Amino acid sequence: LHRVDRRQRQMCIRDREGAATLRFDLGYLALTDGMAVLYELPPAASAEDKARARELLGAILRACDLQPREDSGSAYGAMGEGFSWPMPNDLGLPNTEKAGAAALSGFLRRRYDSERFDELLVFGGVVEGLVAEIGEKLGYKQTLVASLSAMLSLASLKREVWADLQPMLARIAKTRSEKS
Repeated sequence: LHRVDRRQRQMCIRDREGAATLRFDLGYLALTDGMAVLYELPPAASAEDKARARELLGAILRACDLQPREDSGSAYGAMGEGFSWPMPNDLGLPNTEKAGAAALSGFLRRRYDSERFDELLVFGGVVEGLVAEIGEKLGYKQTLVASLSAMLSLASLKREVWADLQPMLARIAKTRSEKS
């Protein structure tokens, strides 16, 4: 597993009873070549900061020659499906860390069951450990790297992330050459 912004990892909110609970905003994007991307944005980030993070994601995907699937309804600027926790309270769901982990697991399982991606690229933070555990259970390959917001805060992380992406990119290149 790779380093992520420690402030993000420790980010939590308190429910009415004062218990710590998980809080995250995620984006999911189906890519070609049997790939998918899950990226985390800080829930408290401004709309401008979230837009900058999505721009960075688009730049990384273009540099890696990874394209959104045509049927995903997404392009580099509009980054796929969103998923946030906690969910609106009108759904009657408990606002606990355990419930958040179960919701994230269900979200990823549904995407995996419908898309059958071979590899998930995760720009994580708070959810990194949960995503790693879920991925091991479902059996797809995963590449876990620093969050987009961490890379925007500490530019030197971009080089580390680029180096961390190389094994995944080599697997994709091999798969592409075998198909052609």
